[in-house]
Formats: sequence, C-alpha cells, structure tokens
Amino acid sequence: METENTNIIEDIMQNNVNILQTPNEQLTKNETMINESILNCLNKDNSIFQMLCKCIAFSRMIYEINDWHHAQYQCCFGYFYINWKGEKYALQAESHAENSMKLISYYLNSTSQQMNQQNSDDRANLLILCIVLLNYYTLAKSKIILKKTKDAFSSIRQAEKALNKVEQLMDSIEKSKNSLENIDNYEDNSKQFDRYLENYYQQWNHCTLMRLDKKFYPNLQNLKVCIYCLYGKIAFECEKYVVSFDQYMQALKFIEKTYGPESKEMISVYHALGHIEYQSSEDDMKKSIDYFKKAYEISNKIYYKEESFRSMVDLIRSVYLLCTVYMKLNLNLDDTEHLLGEMLQMLNTYNEKDNQNSIEYHVDNNSDGSVDLIRIKTNSLDNNNHHIKCLTDHCSNSIYEYSNEYFVNLICSLRSLLINIYIKSSRFQEALKLLEENLNIQEDTFGMYNTQKILLKHLIKLKCALTLNNSHSVLIRNKQRELKIF
Repeated sequence: METENTNIIEDIMQNNVNILQTPNEQLTKNETMINESILNCLNKDNSIFQMLCKCIAFSRMIYEINDWHHAQYQCCFGYFYINWKGEKYALQAESHAENSMKLISYYLNSTSQQMNQQNSDDRANLLILCIVLLNYYTLAKSKIILKKTKDAFSSIRQAEKALNKVEQLMDSIEKSKNSLENIDNYEDNSKQFDRYLENYYQQWNHCTLMRLDKKFYPNLQNLKVCIYCLYGKIAFECEKYVVSFDQYMQALKFIEKTYGPESKEMISVYHALGHIEYQSSEDDMKKSIDYFKKAYEISNKIYYKEESFRSMVDLIRSVYLLCTVYMKLNLNLDDTEHLLGEMLQMLNTYNEKDNQNSIEYHVDNNSDGSVDLIRIKTNSLDNNNHHIKCLTDHCSNSIYEYSNEYFVNLICSLRSLLINIYIKSSRFQEALKLLEENLNIQEDTFGMYNTQKILLKHLIKLKCALTLNNSHSVLIRNKQRELKIF
C-alpha cells in the first residue's frame, strides 16, 4: 500500500496526476482512457500499462482489501500482458491471473457468495463470472506458452465452463429485459438489450473494464472462438487429437455461421484441421490436403480482393502448407512447382508496388473489428510438429504486426520447397540460385553466424553436387567455410 501511494505521489510531482481530482475521479478517468485507446494501443503499450498501474493504486486507496475491484484490475493486467504485449510476457500474465483468482476467493468468502449459485438477480454475478472467465483464458494461454501443458488443459476446461455460465446469465438478463418491455413500445432488439445492459452496469462503480459492451473486454463471440481454438491447440499438444479436432470443428462451424463460409477467420482453423489429419495414417494425410486446399482457396480470394500485407502472409502460409503435403506424398509435383513459382513471383510484384521493402517492419492497419477473434495463434499447431513444421513459428504473429524475422523465414520456407524440387530433378544451377538468395536474406536479417537450420539442410544436399562444375564447387565451399558447418 505504501509503495503504491509513493508511486502516486511521484506521479503528482511529475504532473502526471491532477491533484485537484479525487482518487475516485482519477480511477474513472484512467478506466475511460484505457477503453478509448486499447484497440489502437500497438504503439501505446507503455501508456496503457501505466494507466493499469494507476488503476490498481487508486483502487487500493478506495476499496477494502477483500473487494472484487482488486481482482478486476489484476485480471486486466494479466489479459493485457498476454494479449497485447505478447508471448514473452506469459510469466507475468500467469502471475497476475493467479493473483486475481486468489482475490476473487477472498471476495467470495467475505460475502458468502458461491460461484455455482443460480441467482440471476444477483447483479455482481455477471461481473465476477467475467473476471473468472478472462482469468482462466489468460491462464490457459500463458501456461501453454510456458509448456505447462496439464495445467493449461485444466485452465481451458474451466474457461469453457465459465463461458457457458456467462452466456447463461446473459440469456437470463435478456429474458428479464423482454418481460419488462412494453409490447406496444417497440424498439430494435439490440438497442433494447444495450439500454438494459447499460442500466445494469450503472449500478456498479468502476466496472468499466469488465463491461461486455465496452472495448477492453473481448467480444463474447470472438472470445468463444478463441477458446475453441486454444482448447484445440492445447488438446493437440496433449496428444488428444480427437478432442482437438472436435474443438476446431466447433470453431469452424461458429465462424462460418457468424462471419460467413469464406471469411479470413476460417484460414487458420483450416490449417489446424489439416495438421491434425496429418498426424494420422497416410489416408488421413490425404484428407489434410482438402483442408489446406480450402485454406489456400480462401486466402487467395481474400488477397486479390484486399492486397493487404496480412492477406499476403496468409496466402504464403497456405501455399507453403499445401505444397509441403503435396511433396511429402509425391502428389502433383509439377503443379506444386508452378504454384511455388507463382507465389515467389507474386512476392516480387508486391515488393515493386510497395514503397517499403518486404523484409522491413510491417504494421497492418487495414484490419476490421472481426480480426480480434484470431489473436489466438490458431496456426500454432506447427509448434513441436516434426512432420510439417514451418520455420516461422517461433516468430511473433500478432494480429497487427509481423516482425522482420517472421516474414524472412516465410519467404525462405517457400524457396526451400522449390530448392528441394530442383535438387530431386538434378537442376542444381536453379537450386543454387535460390539457395544464394536465401543465404543473402538470412545473413542480412540474422547475421552470418545465425543462419537457420533450413539452409544447413540444403547445403548438405548440395554438397553431393560439388562435382557438377568448378564454379558451383567454389561457391558451395566458400559458403561452408563462412558458416563453419563442415
């Protein structure tokens, strides 16, 4: 408490806090600012972080230790860490979510409330359930990143249960609203519900960040798909493939119903379903082609409609996965070569149109509201997948940005497939040309001594071609000496 008060005093000294405002007013101000700026916080991470810190500090000045507000702000911190600051903050996200759950327990014990009671008239139930839901979601997401697989599986199951309870309570509120409405006083259903929900929340102070009709708390539809996909990913890593497949199919059906059968949100789910089929027998491997092909068809349409950077990355990834399976099963190799060549040509064309070089840092500001639902990396089934692994998986893949490394590895992954085709058909000169391009872009991005394993594999294969002619032999030997791999 003293530490928080000291921080507030320091802020006052630095003119960051208006000393004419009460803690209550300051808390309201910070909550409002967070909600207003959270969707555009990519370059404002520090300011959001500072405002959340102030919310915790002011709430401790206003409320008793066992009050639910403290759990609320700890929950917000955890969600902010994992959802906006990224995977490298998984440990902090886990810690805040666990602290929030402890504070919820203190609150429930002090007020003799039970989470399983079915009392829709208890107005605090919705707020508490929303905190619990977001905490379990944050815990599941952070724990799977931290390789705590069993704990992650337990958390995602609890998140699913909490989501069901929130939906049930929202339904009961909807029914209560309908019973109070005068039939002769017709109003659009959505407006009716918004108005009723507004009145509902007005009875509680400082609940803005947990409000389902504001911007900080994720849209329930989006969160539902996120939970389906995260559940599928965790089940996959637990080798519960049937459960994983079922969760992704639920996500697919829900997305199709909500956003349409060819929405961009379908792409990553089709990728995930393809991976699951790929783990089984050769017959199931062939089934995976159908999913990867569907992802390619959708991403291709979206790219030529939008021509955005994100749509291009989705298309590249879809092409890579589809061609990888084709090559694994020795199917359609001529078509595969043609598709890879077209993709690389498209990249060159895109680069010529774009003032920014393709391997520079990119931010995609063309996203609409619906893309929030894929903040979960539904395509991250690639992680620890030895059968069909894309080398871009370790890189950040947030909804708004792609790192240099992510895009470079994606391009090199495409070229590597074509290099494999050229080597198998003894077209060493063409393979060497692509290898040289990969080496150059890898060295420019990662440095000479951090070249990716993908290049080492091809150098080993091309070593067999040393006798092709002297110029090629010199080229390969020079690269080997630089990389010190032989």
